[in-house]
Amino acid sequence: MSSKRSNFAACKGVDGKLNGIVHTKNSDTEWWCVDLEKIYDFQSVVLYNRRGGNQVAFNRLAGFELKLSNNGHCDFETFNGSPVCYKDTESIGSSPGLGLSFESSRNSKRVPGPV
Repeated sequence: MSSKRSNFAACKGVDGKLNGIVHTKNSDTEWWCVDLEKIYDFQSVVLYNRRGGNQVAFNRLAGFELKLSNNGHCDFETFNGSPVCYKDTESIGSSPGLGLSFESSRNSKRVPGPV
């Protein structure tokens, strides 16, 4: 994760709880990465937006990119060099709690993407 705000660490984004929050410090280029520790064949990835709050909170995912990588580490260099497999084109983020599926025929070990 590019930065951390308060107690909202990256591990809260993959703990299986839908009421957890991952939060960065709101810099220009924020990213979050999941290292899966081995390579998987992805058919889809489901991303849940923040639940609760107001429209400002929902908009935080607007324009995000999803990337998959077999190389590097969970760092900016890997994030920056990974191919985009999905780019959000909405003017605002998805509705709160809505699962978004992204088709991918790629094998990947890391899922670097912005927060």
